[in-house]
Amino acid sequence: MGSDPEGSPVKRERSHDSQSEYEPFKERRVENATTNWGTLFNFVKCVLGTGILAMPNAFYYSGYAIGISGMVLVGFVVIYCKHMLTLPAKSLPMLRFCPQLKCSYYHCKKKKVPLLTFEDTVVAAFGEGPLPFKKCAPYMRSAVRVTICVYMTGVLVVYTVFIGANLKAVCSEYVEEIDERLYMLMALPVIILINCVRDLKFLVPFSVVANTLAIVSLGIVLYYVFVDLDTLDRIDPVGELANMPLFFATAVFALEPVTYLLTFQHKMKYPQAYGGMFGVLNQGLVSLTVLYIAMGFFGYMKYGSDIESSITLNLPGEEPLAQSVRIMQCLAIVVTHVLHNIVTVNIVWDNYLAKIIKRYRLLVEYTIRIGPSNVCLAVAVPKLDLFISLLGALGLSLLGIVLPALVEMSDQWYLVDRSHLPAMVAKNLFIALLGLLALITGTYSSLLKIVNYFQGL
Repeated sequence: MGSDPEGSPVKRERSHDSQSEYEPFKERRVENATTNWGTLFNFVKCVLGTGILAMPNAFYYSGYAIGISGMVLVGFVVIYCKHMLTLPAKSLPMLRFCPQLKCSYYHCKKKKVPLLTFEDTVVAAFGEGPLPFKKCAPYMRSAVRVTICVYMTGVLVVYTVFIGANLKAVCSEYVEEIDERLYMLMALPVIILINCVRDLKFLVPFSVVANTLAIVSLGIVLYYVFVDLDTLDRIDPVGELANMPLFFATAVFALEPVTYLLTFQHKMKYPQAYGGMFGVLNQGLVSLTVLYIAMGFFGYMKYGSDIESSITLNLPGEEPLAQSVRIMQCLAIVVTHVLHNIVTVNIVWDNYLAKIIKRYRLLVEYTIRIGPSNVCLAVAVPKLDLFISLLGALGLSLLGIVLPALVEMSDQWYLVDRSHLPAMVAKNLFIALLGLLALITGTYSSLLKIVNYFQGL
């Protein structure tokens, strides 16, 4: 509720007539637009990273009962927050109690523009909220961009370290053992080559192959899991309370797609199919949540307290079938690498460098796109991922959970009925507190790994 010059409360109303004259989805002109299936493949490949391999370890921390219920809760919160940012309220029955979620879709209609980036949506929503939000609005665009770039750089470094470590594990069975940093350098030409792909549409075939490799490798992992599968008697339904933060940290890291949420929708031929009860977003996240629960539960059931940080480390290293899992995961992660890299490139190039670079534009763009700095960072300090994961924990919880809740709170502050305002504020405060819990647990997890690593030196 706002106030007039004399201090009397005034409720602002949205002009639905002006909105109805403009439909953002119909006004978008996208070259090489992706199909619904192509978008789904790209989306799944982005989210289906190394996190799923750590889910059995996460279930060990939480216990299988808390693990299953906790993943359902995390999945629901993640999906709900994504819809708050991208779609009108009518897209999900669970959202209909709001008059209209004025997020990316609404602001596109209001501004009469075909699309808004994630940071533009945040700025627009903060700009129409109460005074504290309005004061923050001018700084939110840069804050969001910096957080995304720092987080994505950390993810790319971690992926590079993952590739090097797994290649070393395979090759060490056949050749003399060498430093894993040399394997990172060996992978650099492949990473550079695939990062030269500039358009998401041309990445669809790579995503299809990568998803196939990831699914096949996960199938092999499950094969090892189900051979001589033990009973529930040897595993705990509830883990130790001190380990719960590690579970929530892994769950949020594994399932949170905030950094490329709007990027995929902007590239779709039919962007309206991104949302809805059976849209691309729900299909992807619901399927992945079920897959993560299955991998976590059965992996923990198989190996119990002997589970490693990645379930691939529990597989017999001397068997070719087990070695093929590591190779397929490396190839799949290469594609995930480029899909994550595109987000950073779009921010740095489109918003900054493209405006000031006048000569050799293509050369500069490709220099940024191929991302050799990520590999160089991983090679220079192969344990840098321990520190970057700390920043990633902060970024994911803030961008993926806390910020969407604050966006809706600011967006709806003057627009909901006064009788519904307490419920709206309470709901978003609850979600924000869950995000802060993820922030704390992620930070705790990262710091614990850092301390344990240096104690082991």
